[in-house]
Amino acid sequence: MKLKMLPQFLQKQFFNIAVISLGALVPQTVFSNSPFTPVSSLEVLLEKERSEIEDFKKNYAQNFTELVNNIQNIEDIKIHPKFYESLLFHSEQKYFNEAISKDQCFFTHMYEQDLIKPSAGYADNLLAVIKYKDKEQISFMSKDNFFEVLYKKKCFEKKEINNRFEGSNLKNMAQAISLTLPKTTADCRTLFENWKENQNLPMYCSIYENVEYALTRERISIRTNKPLSERQKTQLNAAKERMNSFTPTVFSFISNFCNNLNNNEKFCVPYLSNDIWTSIANKEYPSYLIDHTCRLSGKANVLSDNKRDLCLNKFKNDKNACATYQAQGFNGLFPHMNCNIVSDLLAKGTLFTDYKDCPGNFDNLSIINVARIVSHKENLKRETTGLTCINETNDIFANLYKRYDNMRDWPLEICFPNKVTKEKECNKYIPGNNPNDPASEGNIVANILYRNEAALSNLKCSLVDKDHYNPDRLQYASGCFIVYDSNRCSPLFCPKKIYYNKKEISYLEYRGIQTFDYFPSSFSNSKFAITTMMDEVLKIEPKSVKNYTEVKYFFDKNKKGIIHGIGCAEDIHPEYFGRLSFNQCSPLPFIIDGYIEKGNDKWLSLRSTLEDIHFPRRANWGNIFSSVKNYQQHHPLRTWFFYGIK
Repeated sequence: MKLKMLPQFLQKQFFNIAVISLGALVPQTVFSNSPFTPVSSLEVLLEKERSEIEDFKKNYAQNFTELVNNIQNIEDIKIHPKFYESLLFHSEQKYFNEAISKDQCFFTHMYEQDLIKPSAGYADNLLAVIKYKDKEQISFMSKDNFFEVLYKKKCFEKKEINNRFEGSNLKNMAQAISLTLPKTTADCRTLFENWKENQNLPMYCSIYENVEYALTRERISIRTNKPLSERQKTQLNAAKERMNSFTPTVFSFISNFCNNLNNNEKFCVPYLSNDIWTSIANKEYPSYLIDHTCRLSGKANVLSDNKRDLCLNKFKNDKNACATYQAQGFNGLFPHMNCNIVSDLLAKGTLFTDYKDCPGNFDNLSIINVARIVSHKENLKRETTGLTCINETNDIFANLYKRYDNMRDWPLEICFPNKVTKEKECNKYIPGNNPNDPASEGNIVANILYRNEAALSNLKCSLVDKDHYNPDRLQYASGCFIVYDSNRCSPLFCPKKIYYNKKEISYLEYRGIQTFDYFPSSFSNSKFAITTMMDEVLKIEPKSVKNYTEVKYFFDKNKKGIIHGIGCAEDIHPEYFGRLSFNQCSPLPFIIDGYIEKGNDKWLSLRSTLEDIHFPRRANWGNIFSSVKNYQQHHPLRTWFFYGIK
């Protein structure tokens, strides 16, 4: 019989435990002059143990009724030394070493929770020694019976611990855990030792092992396409319910603790890592770096502590989770960079991002850059949703016009023939849904219907994709809907049909297109460029940055500074945009908010207006320089557009 044919756990236990720890048995198999034959020796040991167990059953079987009737005469009950040997031989070393490090009650509690295990031949039985007032008796008895007697005589506190982890009590216990993750090696070692002294250790590790076993069985079932039995499904659901009693952070901690019970250095690695996810969990970086990403993941767009913890753990443990992340309705360049790279960039980034935006819903990407710069300078926070995203970004842009006293040049209007005055009126609007913004597209249309169609004053109009709008469905049977075809255009630049109580309102006319100069295109109209407005309203003193040395100097001197510019998309994102002609240049606004140097590698943290705001992309200076330089050659003023904002 070859070693590889033995059950895996026996191979592991033989080499990790038997050879190292069996004391008197070891010299015969390891240190003798005879050839080393571990398989043969292992088979002999196992056969001997099987034979012994059969003898124990025959000679020491205990009548439990008789035992209970005489319980008042029992002074003590202990595990027999032969059973200790079996536990030593078959248990995982980290758990056995921990079990023998404390008193007998702790040892038996570790056994009760199946963290230390005997030979399978014992099944749910054990060999015990019962001490009466006048004698000692060896007893082969069930595990349940052993603990029933034990807890009547001693170790009462262990039974209390068991009760605290049963049923609804478990959730109370789990929620009562106060856990502060360590930030230093000393703190981590102290925390590790404190948890090793915790009398609940057997319960925590037992729960972890049961959950891990059930989840592993589930993964195997999925991989092999073999369904779980009904019993296994019940066990899986019970395991998941127990796991969910803890917060993800606490359960992850327990998993790490039990996995590394015998190695505090490995235990400390996750908490002393320099990734951004650990730093956010330790409150060393603002949580908004991850909050909006986590909030908008899944079905419910609400962020709880549990959801944040799960999200952080996912990004920390699965480097590809960032690359494949997408929030519905918030489209951007895809895929993103992996979590290791994103972590490095977020740690160095300076851009304020306590919000979400949706670049995929904008044809004029300069609006995205403007809103990001204004949000950065003024720390604008917002709980963005898929319904409000377009309007929020446009509202920031429109407010810039208002603050610059230039709203007369705001290009977007909805015109209609007023039925009372018989004259055409035009109202300026800000694209998108936002019930709280009187100038939002939905509210402007609702106001027109109130004046022309005698609609209710509290009417709200919602933008709806043609694919979703169905007047036969109850939710669309009444009310106001602005319907667009996403397959033909964006919500901002396409004909829209307006329905009020299923009746099409055809007399409204959309006018204007959001066209403007991001940077001045001529000396005569420079005051109307959006950057001119931004510099005056936000009191910005832009600083031209022309080489990598100046990039480094700028960020070293300005810890909250950012650099913005316009370059050719073909140079900024060459992996996505190839040139079809020699001089092709698709203007793309972007922001740089940090740099990273590792060895000879020099990278910039890029937030282009095609990207999800919370997933920066790594870019090299050569690409950024070429993009700005090539755009400069196409610009009427031949100006270098790459400016630092303090």
